[in-house]
Amino acid sequence: MKKYSNELVIGLDVSDKKSEVCIMQKEDGEIRKRESIKTEREVFFQYFSSLETSLIIFEVGTHSPWMSRLIKSLGHEVIVANARKISLIYGSKRKNDQIDAEKLARLGRVDRSLLHPVEHRDEQKQADLNVIRSRKMLLKTRQQLINSVRARLKSFGIKPPQVYPAGFHKKVVAFIPETLKAALMPIIEILKGLDNEIKGLDKKIAKLAEERYPETALLTQVAGVGQLIALTYVLTLADPKKFQKSRSVGPYLGLAPGQDQSGNHDPKQSITKEGDPYLRSLLVQAANYILGHFGPDCDLRRFAYDRLEHQKQALKKKGKDPNKVKISKQLKIAVARKLAVLLHHLWISAEVYDPFFNSSQQEDKDSSIASEHQNLLLVT
Repeated sequence: MKKYSNELVIGLDVSDKKSEVCIMQKEDGEIRKRESIKTEREVFFQYFSSLETSLIIFEVGTHSPWMSRLIKSLGHEVIVANARKISLIYGSKRKNDQIDAEKLARLGRVDRSLLHPVEHRDEQKQADLNVIRSRKMLLKTRQQLINSVRARLKSFGIKPPQVYPAGFHKKVVAFIPETLKAALMPIIEILKGLDNEIKGLDKKIAKLAEERYPETALLTQVAGVGQLIALTYVLTLADPKKFQKSRSVGPYLGLAPGQDQSGNHDPKQSITKEGDPYLRSLLVQAANYILGHFGPDCDLRRFAYDRLEHQKQALKKKGKDPNKVKISKQLKIAVARKLAVLLHHLWISAEVYDPFFNSSQQEDKDSSIASEHQNLLLVT
């Protein structure tokens, strides 16, 4: 194959069977070649090893992790684009593989920041994260099977016991009549196997956290953050140094409100829900624990209950019943966002967690102001 100069930008639109290639001259935007290649590791290796170093751009997707590692290993520069943030591609009314490949090349030629580049984690971290994702899938499958068993029993007028999912297969057997055993016992056996597999993955996750990712111990200092949440956080973010400020983690995980501001028009928006949905759900679970009856006193809890008290006082002034105010979903998400920021700070600083750091700072500030005020009174 012909060798191209390193002044080329190559757009790549990837699908399961084949990928469209658009080779473009960087200087003037002239298209040098269009062609299709099979989306296979061996084909990609042969194709890109025959090219001189170029800037190669493709969208994030199922194939993008192995593709980016392979192409980088051949000396090329790679940009993995987040197409969902590129309206020119994602929202286009005229969309096909060749056009998308060309658009990627042109955007990379003009300004790579327009592509909202995604940085993939390394192969080991990706493999370890899949242990967590497999556990999540088994949990989902178990719950679906439990729901199925409950529905079949209810159709016979039998109300199964309310037990934790892990013990369901043991307790429910006594409630299954002879007429349903042929239908339900195979599911019970599968549930038993799923419980064993989930326990095995829990042990693997604990071992990974302790042996391969000891930094998770910094995160588990926070009450409500166990090894599962800590390891998911570490593997999802991959590199804490890619965030210049800890505050950037909240928006990265989709826990910050969206914006639709134009002139004086700036309506309130719900959270963007960008980033990893499973980690986001785990952080909300941790926030639920922190705000719950058994949650320990800490700055995060005080933040939420201070907000709640302000809301009650506002209702009281309006003559409404303040006791109707409960911890809202928005408040839980706000705590989850603050928790995400706190975990990044602990990770990057390796500090010992002080659950009352902000409260202590505020008390010192109030004490200093009171002291200054007293000194002024003495002077006057």
